[in-house]
Amino acid sequence: MAESPDSILDAVAKELPRFFRDTVDQISDGEAIYLRDGTPESTISQIGQAVGRSACRRFGTNSNTLTPEASTRFERACRPYLDSIDPGNGGTIGIPFEGGQCACSVYRYQGAVVGTSDQFGTPYSIPFDFRLRGPTTGWRRTGNPGWILTSRGRNNFSQGVVPGCTSTPVNVSSGPAFLSSDSRIAGEGLTLLSGADNCGGPLVRTEPRRRQTDPQPPPFRFNPGPGIDVPITVNVNNNGDIIVNIGGGTRTVPTGDPAPAPPGGGSGLPPGDIGSPATPSTTGDGGESEGEAPSGSVLVGVKLDILASPPSATRYTPDVFRGALYAYMGVPGNLDQDYGGSMVRSGQFLFAEKENLTAWRVSANTGYNIRTTPYYREA
Repeated sequence: MAESPDSILDAVAKELPRFFRDTVDQISDGEAIYLRDGTPESTISQIGQAVGRSACRRFGTNSNTLTPEASTRFERACRPYLDSIDPGNGGTIGIPFEGGQCACSVYRYQGAVVGTSDQFGTPYSIPFDFRLRGPTTGWRRTGNPGWILTSRGRNNFSQGVVPGCTSTPVNVSSGPAFLSSDSRIAGEGLTLLSGADNCGGPLVRTEPRRRQTDPQPPPFRFNPGPGIDVPITVNVNNNGDIIVNIGGGTRTVPTGDPAPAPPGGGSGLPPGDIGSPATPSTTGDGGESEGEAPSGSVLVGVKLDILASPPSATRYTPDVFRGALYAYMGVPGNLDQDYGGSMVRSGQFLFAEKENLTAWRVSANTGYNIRTTPYYREA
């Protein structure tokens, strides 16, 4: 055990980032679970895990507005732990309902606006039941904060149908005079009443984890057993850096990817040299492709193009896929997984982590077809 607050902080500052960067558990589902299930043996690792969990709880309260990159990183690292202490309130990503996109077809749309507390401090659920004409184009908040659904056609409280099925909003903000800031649409369902329903589904919608009360707000004491009693305060910057105070000393610990090494090192290569592309190969649906650098050359990296994806593809954003593929780079018989493949957009380039690697393999998940273009250069 380190002997002073400063030495403890130094050790925790080295330990902490791995809980947010270490993706050893992303092989199967793209999400880290170590913060939730890990059982570190050393005291420093235990403190690091406790600090990481506290940072996750800070993230779970939405007390900070994190940058999109930091929010994605924290959501991936923290969700299993947050769900374990507050099940059922995790963020979601997916399509809200099937269909509803055929122009001027008539649909019945049912659901509810729900929230944690109305003007009287009690949870509420406001049902709605509309007849509307497609296509529906998604919800947005109004200033109430209510909700508004853009569709083509009138709802069942209006008279007639707009000629040509031009865009008409459907308001869902009636009911209580106050809707809490965490109000959301729940239990959505769409039923075709007339016309066709073969025009696809709505865009993917991302709902962040709903605000919750921190079950152990900072400061807290790390006291897992006799002889270990450490006062700790944890905060999170908007860029995802974790500010830790242990025993009066403070460290700001970056949790993002390390900054690239400064130029130099005597490689002799011109700036920006990534070698030359070789012949691309495709995986096919859910298949694999692999290759090896020519004799005397090394692998610089691989460019990944997503040629096909399943209708139910999970995305972080409309153009960033989650869990589309698994990428491996190394040498024949000894390939290391590159976890950048767990979050990838079409056309993304993954650089080899070492300078002397020669072999690669890309495995596509079911429903995906990936074209891989390896880049090699002379050793």
